[in-house]
Amino acid sequence: MPDIISIVLANSAIYLSFYLVLLGFSRYLSVPIPKSSWLSLVGFCVTVAGMMYFTYTQYDVNARIMIMSSTSVMQLVLISLLLLKGNEEFGKASMRVLSLICLLSASYFALRGLIVSQSVQLGFFMDAGLLHSMVLIVYQVLVVSFSFSIVWMTTTNLELKLRLQASLDPLTQVYNRRALDEIVADRDVSSKLNQVPLSAIMLDIDYFKKLNDGHGHKAGDTVLQKLAMILTKNTRENDSVACYGGEEFIILLPNTSREQAERMAENLRVQLSDEHFSLDNGSDEALHISASFGVATRESEVENWENVFKRVDVALYKAKRTGRNKVESA
Repeated sequence: MPDIISIVLANSAIYLSFYLVLLGFSRYLSVPIPKSSWLSLVGFCVTVAGMMYFTYTQYDVNARIMIMSSTSVMQLVLISLLLLKGNEEFGKASMRVLSLICLLSASYFALRGLIVSQSVQLGFFMDAGLLHSMVLIVYQVLVVSFSFSIVWMTTTNLELKLRLQASLDPLTQVYNRRALDEIVADRDVSSKLNQVPLSAIMLDIDYFKKLNDGHGHKAGDTVLQKLAMILTKNTRENDSVACYGGEEFIILLPNTSREQAERMAENLRVQLSDEHFSLDNGSDEALHISASFGVATRESEVENWENVFKRVDVALYKAKRTGRNKVESA
């Protein structure tokens, strides 16, 4: 087989495969790599030029091994760093395990290059000995590891999506009642351990039945969807917004006093009153809606959440009974 195939093209293809793995993980995990990509392309040019030079101009097996070892180290380190920055939706464990395998492989290539730099000149690569023959095993380990990790990441991502889908209300894409129960239990334990207040806001759209009767259920669904977006956008990262039933929503507020919860409820009330809800039916018609709010804070560590929800429901009913479009506290 001519050297252009067995040396130049073969080694260039090995390097290119590392780059494609790097590019593939970048797109799969949604991690941009502009600098790494340019560095890899430069490395590819160096690899091709080095293979050509040390094959046809100055035949040097040791130099070719050092070039391939150093570029492999660079690519494996870049892949490892990308995996450590990867999207957590694919699971930290799978990315960390693969990152470790890449670093161990990079260590082998670094050791190989270092030993070759101190060794006598090799006449023919196939007679290079055990250290260099092991490179085939390392490549096979990497191929199997990449394949297995992709399956692991995909499975983890699908499991996460299924859990998330099961915990979300299909219309509004906020938490459903079942997910709310789990969140409450988790927040309740955390609140007791840290001895911090825990509050809840319940809101109900005013005259929602009239809206449905006058504009149709599709318009009602649009209003619910946009209301859920407004609530999610105007609450904090640790707050939990859930659809409690029909046009009722509840917001769980960890580490929040009653006064803070009242201020947040009032801000949301004003935000909703000022909002224009377009109907997405091709017309310029827009709706103005209002909502009534109830606020309650767990009064003591021994109070269960069933009682808190009863009190916040009573506060909401009071807001609706005394004029609507207002905030009442339990």
